[in-house]
Amino acid sequence: MRLIYRERAPILVDALRQTLGDRLLIPDVTAGLHLTAHALGPLDDAAITNAARQRGIDAPALSRYRLQDRTATGFVFGFGNTVPERIIPAVRRFAEVMAAA
Repeated sequence: MRLIYRERAPILVDALRQTLGDRLLIPDVTAGLHLTAHALGPLDDAAITNAARQRGIDAPALSRYRLQDRTATGFVFGFGNTVPERIIPAVRRFAEVMAAA
């Protein structure tokens, strides 16, 4: 399974950096099944998450995981159960949602 995840993580990282690197801080992924991207400026991550769900993308708002300071925003992107050929189109749809927000 680690080989599968190791294949998917860089696809997600590259796609996010190319499409949203000006709005989100995209870290390198060395392990795990998720990537946490922090917003580089103010945005309503909860509203974007809700709009993305309408387009078939589940990227939970980072602010919902915080108990106190909800000004730290961003998203949690999972890649463990997404086949590589679906990652780039999903990132493009998510970028469209963010552009409309």
